[in-house]
Amino acid sequence: MKKNISIFLTILLFLQLFSPGLISLAASPVKNIEHKLQTKDTASMCLREHEGQINFQWPLNKKKVDFVIVQDASGSFKDSIGSVKSALKKIVDQLDPQNDRVMVTSYQDYKGFKGIYGQLLNNSGPGVKTILQSGLTHNLGSAKQGIDRINPNSGTPTASGLQFALEQYEKQKGADDPNRETIFLLVTDGVANVQTDGYIHKLSNQVSDWSGRAWSSEYAQDYKGALGEVKEKGLSIKNKGYKLVTAFWENKETLAAADQYYDKYDREVGPYSRNILESMATKPEWFVLSNNIEEFSKKLIETVTQVTKKEKDKMILDIYKNLQVDDVKVSGPNGMTTKPLINNNQITWDLEGQPEGNYTITYKVKETTPQLNEFNVAGGYFISYDEKFEIPVVKAQGNPNASNCSTDITKKVSDSDEKLVEAASLKALDEKFTYDVNFNFGYDVAKNHEIVLQDDLEDILDILDTKLVNRNGDEVAVKPVIDKEKSSVVYKIPQKDGSYDYLAGQQYKLTITAKIKSGTNIEVLKQFISKGGIPNTAQMVLGDKPLESNKVTVTPPIEEPKVQKTVSDSDQTNVEKATLLDRKEKFTWNVKYEFGNTASSYDSIILQDDLEDILDIVDVKVVNKKGETIKVEPKIDQTSKKVTIELPKKDESYSYLTDETYTMHITSKIAESASDGEIAKYIAKDGIPNKAELLLDHKPTTSNEVYVKPPTEKPKVNKTVSDQDEKEVEKAILKEKNEEFTWNVDYKFGNDTAKLEKVVLQDDLEDILDILEVKLVNAQGKTIEVTPKIDEKTKRVMIELPKKDDSYAYLAGQTYTMYIKSKITDAASNEEIARYIANGGIPNKAELLFDNNPTASNEAKVVPPTEKPKVNKTVSDQDEKEVEKAILQGKDEEFTWNIDYKFGNDTAKLEKVVLQDDLEDILDILEVKLVDVQGKAIEVTPKIDEKTKQIVIELPKKNDSYAYLAGQTYTMYIKSKITDSVSFEEITKYVAKGGIPNKAKLLFDNTPTTSNEAKVVPPIGKIELEKVDAKNSDVKLENAVFQILDKDGKEVGILTTDKNGKAISGPLLFGTYKIKEIKAPNGYMLLRDPIEVEITSKTPIQKIKVANEKSDWNIPETGGIGTTIFYVIGVTLMIIATIVFFRKRKSY
Repeated sequence: MKKNISIFLTILLFLQLFSPGLISLAASPVKNIEHKLQTKDTASMCLREHEGQINFQWPLNKKKVDFVIVQDASGSFKDSIGSVKSALKKIVDQLDPQNDRVMVTSYQDYKGFKGIYGQLLNNSGPGVKTILQSGLTHNLGSAKQGIDRINPNSGTPTASGLQFALEQYEKQKGADDPNRETIFLLVTDGVANVQTDGYIHKLSNQVSDWSGRAWSSEYAQDYKGALGEVKEKGLSIKNKGYKLVTAFWENKETLAAADQYYDKYDREVGPYSRNILESMATKPEWFVLSNNIEEFSKKLIETVTQVTKKEKDKMILDIYKNLQVDDVKVSGPNGMTTKPLINNNQITWDLEGQPEGNYTITYKVKETTPQLNEFNVAGGYFISYDEKFEIPVVKAQGNPNASNCSTDITKKVSDSDEKLVEAASLKALDEKFTYDVNFNFGYDVAKNHEIVLQDDLEDILDILDTKLVNRNGDEVAVKPVIDKEKSSVVYKIPQKDGSYDYLAGQQYKLTITAKIKSGTNIEVLKQFISKGGIPNTAQMVLGDKPLESNKVTVTPPIEEPKVQKTVSDSDQTNVEKATLLDRKEKFTWNVKYEFGNTASSYDSIILQDDLEDILDIVDVKVVNKKGETIKVEPKIDQTSKKVTIELPKKDESYSYLTDETYTMHITSKIAESASDGEIAKYIAKDGIPNKAELLLDHKPTTSNEVYVKPPTEKPKVNKTVSDQDEKEVEKAILKEKNEEFTWNVDYKFGNDTAKLEKVVLQDDLEDILDILEVKLVNAQGKTIEVTPKIDEKTKRVMIELPKKDDSYAYLAGQTYTMYIKSKITDAASNEEIARYIANGGIPNKAELLFDNNPTASNEAKVVPPTEKPKVNKTVSDQDEKEVEKAILQGKDEEFTWNIDYKFGNDTAKLEKVVLQDDLEDILDILEVKLVDVQGKAIEVTPKIDEKTKQIVIELPKKNDSYAYLAGQTYTMYIKSKITDSVSFEEITKYVAKGGIPNKAKLLFDNTPTTSNEAKVVPPIGKIELEKVDAKNSDVKLENAVFQILDKDGKEVGILTTDKNGKAISGPLLFGTYKIKEIKAPNGYMLLRDPIEVEITSKTPIQKIKVANEKSDWNIPETGGIGTTIFYVIGVTLMIIATIVFFRKRKSY
């Protein structure tokens, strides 16, 4: 394989690498450098001399470099290796043997070839050779001998060469030194083809391949694999913090030969190789590409020299531009002296090879121009071993005499206030003023053959006096030449002893007193004023060269006539815009005419004011600045609304108006005939405008514009609602859900409508409403022909009013009314209605939109018919259903309280809803159930207090509201019975009250609604008995005694008739009883048989009438058996009874 290395490549690479990398051009801080300066005055007070001294210790810096050469020694270098060796040795000669070290390595040869799959093809090579030609050493001679020992031959194992060089350097470098830079230089002639295993790897299975023109062992080499290893080894060097330079001598003629890479080189091998080697360099610019060996050798030497030392040790001292270098010298160790080079204002000194020690540089400079302010004299730097050290800049103080050393002229002017300025404004035309001209002759005045001081004033000025003095105020003995007509002043300054040297650094002052010539035309003065004033410059003629001063100006006091206008109304005075409080309010235009100081130059002066047609002129008056009325006759044209006053002359002149001020007052008001539309147009323009004029020789001077703004009526929207029995109210209460009602919206447009671009009437109704009809009328009730846009979904009504004559001015002062007939939609649920009731009604606001800016109405409301809550109570037992009073058939009979809770529709705003029932103590609560109107059970848990017999159900909210109860009816069923333990006496107490009572409650936020009272009547009745004579019922029998026996024969009561023959039993439970008479009234017989009676719910009071027969003992006197048998039986029984009676008495 043939290879060539480009010396030019390597040179450029080093140049680009080490210039920015190893040698810093940035200045280091000052180190052991002292810079002093001494200023010396000279015979000339204007130009001074300065002597500087720099003391320093040399050298200022020492730098160390390790230089590692990695040289490709493949066979292709045989013809060019001599040039490369020569260049490398010259580079080594540039190094510092005390500080720098060099290592020289080379690489070459290979073992053999391997196929595409790594199989061995042959071992034809001698093996890879990586050679340490010279170890890391300060001995530069030894390094050069190592370079000479490089002998090119065979293959290119670049990766192995880099790896070997790094390993050897790491072994020999010793301890890390932060002040040492390490540079690896790889010099190769191209494509690495030997991998680190020592073999050339092929992309085929043969040593040589046909390139298309010849057999080539290179054509199918795996160059990418080999270059990949090279790149990896280069990265290892850089990862150590070392710099890497890659140099590629690309001999395309050889590399693209038919027995080499042939057509593949330009297509793929060359670009790939260049990219890899460039990417390996520490910076892209540190990769060098070339194929000229001579140029390479030359550049290599120059570049590496710059690497190890970018530039020679030296000193650069820059001298300020306005200084001249007169001398410089250096003294050093052992009496050494030398002279640095002076090149214009720069001093340079080559310090290369100078011995160590203390040095002093002394330089002398002289000012070439006077220096008024502090300035830099000198500053610079040393380069010592490639590091830059600043020489401190020394400064010199300004020369206090310098202000007198420049040749110049400065001019000022002063008037009566005696202030020197560049522009003076006079207070009067005849006011005197003074020009002050300062002439500085400078330091270089002696060379002039003539000096003239001159001032040419404008010819409208009178020169009243001149004076020339020196710096001490002494008048200079020179007579001026004054030309009164041309207004010029000239001083010719004489020489002394044939020279002007006596004027060097001197200053003369010329003062010229002047004023404006009487009779100067005003227009001429105006021209000067328009240009900034009357100008003036002075001159100093030095030889044939005139030097001109700055320009100063004097401005004449020309006061132009002015017109200023204001307006006043009842609450505003002298303003530029007055806003009226009322349309009929009067106001006054105030026109102030200031005539200035030029009135006498005019032939005609007229005061004039044109008012707008909408106004009436009420009065005109003119006063002077003292407030005195001026007798003039104003011409007033009520048609054109123009006011004109032509002022008269006095003594054929208007001079009497000089500095005078007249004020014309025009009292005015808005005309009665002005329409709202006309007024609106002016409001749109921000008011009724007015400008006045002062006509000077019929040329107008116009005042500022002022305005009177008519009172602005803001738009208003008012809303009411009407239903069947309420008209135009803010809140209407409906009687029925389907009652129709009308929203009434009054739109008052105000009078500021003319400038509007869009007017919209809008009303957004609530979704719960239906829109039945929309109508728009004007204030007279006339229908406005418009088509409202009605959105049935959003319930929006919108009417966009049209313009007329491209304006809304016609709406000014108008009122339109929109009527929207509406009703609650049939589909609205009770819950929806309840929410609106909770909020006080169904709200509505309308809007008037002026250019999308809304004016909202008040809020009107329609209140849906409110249903109040109701509670109704009944009771049911076995034979009676939902009655207010149920009579039980028996004590143990169960019964049910039925409570209907109608919640009404005002439930949405409630915070708490409670159903409550307090039963009497004698009742047992068996069951409680709550259902809706469909009979569906409501899932609630009642709270039952068995002790107090109270039942409480607190209903829950849904969605944080009780709106769901609106229109609903819930029924609570309470099954009950009389408690078993209750006494008969307790029961009878309730019978006396008509039954056991009960009322239920519905509590809305603890406010109760109470039901009617229902009762349960216990099963208790009574017997009312009346005892009468059997033959005459009008005879009432007293003291008859009856026994009441229950079904078991047990006595449960006694009845004793009173004088009226009546007796009433106590309470008796329902059942069957026997009434047995046990004592008859006197003279009457006992009832033979008991009377059976039954007390039921249908007959709780049994009324019995008992008729008794009188006693009748007559024995029948008939022949039959008659009554004898009965008498016998009766007597027998009486005897038995008597016997029994007495026996019983004996037993007691």
